[in-house]
Amino acid sequence: MHTLKFIYRTGIIMVLLGTLLWKPLVGRSVLPTSTASVDSVAIDSLLVRISHASEKVSYSGVQMRIVRHKGKPVTLRWQEYRWHPERTVMIFLAPEDVRNYTLVIKGDEVKYRSSQHTQKRFRYGGHKDLLKNGQIFKEIALLRRNYRVHASPGQPFLHRSTISLTVMPRYQDRPALNAIVDEKSGLLLQVNRKPVGLSSDSLIVVNQFIEISYENPDSNIFRRAWSGTEPIKKRRKATVYSDLHKLMTSHKGEILIPQKLPAGFALLKIKSIQRKGKSFLHFLYGDGLTFISLFQSTGDREPSHKKGYHKKAERHSPFVIIRGKQDSIAYSIVGEIPRAELAEMAESLGAR
Repeated sequence: MHTLKFIYRTGIIMVLLGTLLWKPLVGRSVLPTSTASVDSVAIDSLLVRISHASEKVSYSGVQMRIVRHKGKPVTLRWQEYRWHPERTVMIFLAPEDVRNYTLVIKGDEVKYRSSQHTQKRFRYGGHKDLLKNGQIFKEIALLRRNYRVHASPGQPFLHRSTISLTVMPRYQDRPALNAIVDEKSGLLLQVNRKPVGLSSDSLIVVNQFIEISYENPDSNIFRRAWSGTEPIKKRRKATVYSDLHKLMTSHKGEILIPQKLPAGFALLKIKSIQRKGKSFLHFLYGDGLTFISLFQSTGDREPSHKKGYHKKAERHSPFVIIRGKQDSIAYSIVGEIPRAELAEMAESLGAR
């Protein structure tokens, strides 16, 4: 069951992780020549191609993910069959306690074969993180503004020609990333993500293909898996707002708005969630590679997944969680950057 909790928290945390304290840029890049401009356009084109690769490529293969869980590395392996643009079968191979558990995805529909205990874990979106090949570069404009992106010819990997991609922060105390990209398909074959505050040889996430074949998988694999699995009970969908103005026109009651954001961050979206008769708001801020979540609700206590969740989340991870209450509104701020920056964001909260 420990591995199932890891899968669940992976989905939750990656959602939590997704600009007025401006610090000097570290090594600000300048593009003084036409050649540099062409290189910049080429990198933008590559990032766009990576972000859409899984929608355009069919393949089968084995993937591996190494993530720190409770201070120790946990290795998850699964067989994946992909039929573009939206059908996937995932059969877990390791660790032993999830062997042969199966997820089947068709668009927004998700089915599973595992223990009943697992259904709740996957319901909270753990499977989505495992399928996000390339989606880490969704906010390309923010990424380019806040990180230095370098691409160069890479070494062969799994008998494929590759591009080596390096993403380094322009601001201090931000994560970094190295990736190996399939030159032809644009798929991410390997991703090493180094979070804030860990030693140079420590990686919170290592994700890579162990095997891959670009031949179209047998469609009978999907049909058998689909008929042999049960649908995951869908959670009630949230209402999504693209900006604060649209939220204010429909939301009743006061809202806490930060007057200061950590350097490089911008508001990406707001979700309004109704659960057990209560209203929750989730403000998601991003800088192109990492995220800050601001949760808030009216009530007697702060938004929380369960008792002791915040302390456990911080004990063996780079995540910082700040909670408080202001004007009868309880809030939680979750991010992967230094506590001092999140604390200043919390201090700037004002009701509107």
